[in-house]
Amino acid sequence: MSSFVYPENQVFSFCGHIEDRPSSEVKSGYVVADTAELAIASMRDYGFVVSAITSLSEVKQTVSILELIAQQHPAVEPSEFVDVYPAQIRPYPEESVFCFTGHVVDKYGALKAGFIVASDVEFVINYLQGLGFIVESATSLGDLRQVMADMLKIAADDHSFDHSCVVNVKAAA
Repeated sequence: MSSFVYPENQVFSFCGHIEDRPSSEVKSGYVVADTAELAIASMRDYGFVVSAITSLSEVKQTVSILELIAQQHPAVEPSEFVDVYPAQIRPYPEESVFCFTGHVVDKYGALKAGFIVASDVEFVINYLQGLGFIVESATSLGDLRQVMADMLKIAADDHSFDHSCVVNVKAAA
């Protein structure tokens, strides 16, 4: 997929909920737009409230960081992620290395993000909530690799990918 139809900074993955529905009913998908701000505004026009959004270039960077954490590479200091993984398995399994976003104290607080190694996503959410953190998203390295693969297909306008979960609001060239 060497030739992209859409630049990496214009293909986004998002999650959120349908307006007037409980925010616990989280939905996700992909959107192509000139900027994240335009993507969020367009999704709002469709009655969807975006709680987290990230570009393909950001996903690629996050996958690289998670891979370094999983390998326990010396370039990543132990202080740069939370390690609550219960076993001494090394390298860490990719389904146990997570990135997360959310807010401290309340959902209107400043958005925070980080990395954690834990047994599963439920533990991640419960652990962070126990610290007073409201989790907006938590994604494992394995899941994020799949998201990245999907986003690469969208960027290349690969017709083998099911585009039914993609909203394209990009202005015509």
